[in-house]
Amino acid sequence: MKKTLLSLTIPLVLVGCSSSFESPEKAGELQSRGAEKTLAWEYPEVIHDSLETHAEMVASYQIPQEVLESLSTPDLLQVCMSYPLLFDALAYDDFSRGTSIVMKQCNGFKALTARKDAAEAYLSYLNDKLEVLQGLEKLSLIERGNATLSLAIFELVLSTPDAQASLSTSDLKALKEMAGQIWHEKYLHPQDISWMPFCVSGYLCYTLDLRLKGMKAEESDFPFLTFLQNTPLIEDLFISTK
Repeated sequence: MKKTLLSLTIPLVLVGCSSSFESPEKAGELQSRGAEKTLAWEYPEVIHDSLETHAEMVASYQIPQEVLESLSTPDLLQVCMSYPLLFDALAYDDFSRGTSIVMKQCNGFKALTARKDAAEAYLSYLNDKLEVLQGLEKLSLIERGNATLSLAIFELVLSTPDAQASLSTSDLKALKEMAGQIWHEKYLHPQDISWMPFCVSGYLCYTLDLRLKGMKAEESDFPFLTFLQNTPLIEDLFISTK
């Protein structure tokens, strides 16, 4: 089974350090915007010790077909982003490949990426994350860690060929513009954003740029690890892909 401590340790790795905190009253509005919405459908509670294989765990978290068909696209996206095994992607040597593998294991993501209005849901979800990022200083250190972690994993989802395959040119451009805004916002908060989530934003811009240049899905499947090894200055790369 995957390491159970992963979800507890990753937020501390991905968030930077800061000594400034806002009062709960000042942060209340931001927390309300940043909080995950009540899910239209929730995954069942599974006792992992009762399962013998990882395949059994994956099978236990599949969404019933009737539920998939009844969920609106924004609701389906929320459900997918709450997939209990989603953060397994960060246990792989290469986060992008790990994200693609985990997404293929979840039937919700397969249904989501096939939706014609997926891009609209992506942009709305990303905009909510951007608003939280713009008020990051109003949150506590733990809340900042959760916010940057959830944003980073969504950016990795958007970086996959599966998520981008059905998007139109205008969709790709809109996503890249917002991804650029998020990259810039992270750039303005070096004390709160560590190296990995900062690079994930650059990686998302890079993969969107590949698709806009006409790359096919298999050609644009550029591993995150390779991206890091070949990109000494993330800012230079972002500027070059505008």
